[in-house]
Amino acid sequence: MTPGRPWNRSLERIRLIGDSAPDHHSLRTAVLAELGRVLPFSAFVWPLSDPLTATGMSPIARIPCPDELPLLIRLKYLTLAGRWTQLAISPSPVTTLLRETAGNPSRSLVWEGLMKRYGVTDVLFAVLADKHGCWGWIDLWRTAQDDPFTADEVGYIAAVTREGHARPSSFDSRAISPGGA
Repeated sequence: MTPGRPWNRSLERIRLIGDSAPDHHSLRTAVLAELGRVLPFSAFVWPLSDPLTATGMSPIARIPCPDELPLLIRLKYLTLAGRWTQLAISPSPVTTLLRETAGNPSRSLVWEGLMKRYGVTDVLFAVLADKHGCWGWIDLWRTAQDDPFTADEVGYIAAVTREGHARPSSFDSRAISPGGA
């Protein structure tokens, strides 16, 4: 677990959200609001994904470049740094842009091709997966007015993903798969 009582209380609030959210959109909206209370970020992208193919769908996003969302999606699929399909099979489901690029974000296609124009300085990448596969991922962006993500912040988000807090209690990842229940 991550240090600090505010983060522990936040994890409990996220668990309660997961127990009571009526649908995935309400859940993601409420969880993002809670994350924002304890973890500053400037922008976010949170799609669901088909657990069998890990193809993103039904995204919610607040980014400084909504007209460039198709480019963002294309670059995200082409970039290995922080890619959800890699994180889903790694020992840690959470990392940052700066960690993945050894402090040189220009090594990321999505940063070089889009994010740098909007002053993005770091991104926290988190994958959401269960025994059926990857059912979503969260990218939280920070810009020049924010510090890079810390190890404690990465640990907090890892606790959210590891303990399954960011999903409704009635959620079955197979239900969003084309071949699902």
